[in-house]
Amino acid sequence: MAEALRKNTDFQGCLEIVAKGLAKLGKLYNEAGSYKKTVSLIDDYLKKRPNDNLGFYYRGVAGARVGQNQRAIEDLSRFIARKRSTVAFKSEDRLARVERAELYDRMGK
Repeated sequence: MAEALRKNTDFQGCLEIVAKGLAKLGKLYNEAGSYKKTVSLIDDYLKKRPNDNLGFYYRGVAGARVGQNQRAIEDLSRFIARKRSTVAFKSEDRLARVERAELYDRMGK
């Protein structure tokens, strides 16, 4: 990433590189079970790229693990709605639906 930043003198290009780095770090923290870190990094990432749907998936999953149930439901619902399909083809699609259903159950909704 440092090499890419050195080569890119365009400010917007640098922001894009930083945003992608935040997303990758958030995903890695999520996979490692560091859910609070994931939520924090993905918060920052979504400020820079608010239309990146996968960010909502990772923040929703991590948020559910740290007790941010309502926000997790909102993030997962946003991820699912943006997919515009009733069929879950990818693993994230299926997991988002399962995670959201479990949150609704946990919250008695």
